[in-house]
Amino acid sequence: MISLVDVSKSFDGGATFAVRELSLEIERGETVVLLGSSGCGKSTTLKMMLRLLDPTDGELRVEGKLLTELNPINWRRSVGYVFQGIGLFPHLSVRLNVAIGLKLAGWEQEASRQRVDEMLQVVGLKPQEFGNRLPRELSGGQQQRVGVARALATDPDN
Repeated sequence: MISLVDVSKSFDGGATFAVRELSLEIERGETVVLLGSSGCGKSTTLKMMLRLLDPTDGELRVEGKLLTELNPINWRRSVGYVFQGIGLFPHLSVRLNVAIGLKLAGWEQEASRQRVDEMLQVVGLKPQEFGNRLPRELSGGQQQRVGVARALATDPDN
């Protein structure tokens, strides 16, 4: 479970807040969408949850442990997330973009290839048609789907 308890974030010493006193619990296996108008704090909240930003106030916990007690790199690798700006590596094929997390996790090559093909199918991209393309050869929506496939490929815990 991921818990946010009265989490706030200010970038100007407390005069204004990007996020103010947000409390939220996300159960293991739950899929959550933050939806709101531009500037309401969605991206700031996600960045705090990934430890890309520290909250000004409040606490974030994972399975009861303070997020600040966890190794940030290991934490991020255990979470499935997709950046708003997609974040694909422009010099890597679609297949290699999806496989990057599997490689970091030490997956065997054949198991990785099968998982990449499976995830591309899940997001509606035929591996034989799209797998060897570079991100610049895809539409914006297709690029976003590659990002989703990469986020899901390692079967994240969180």
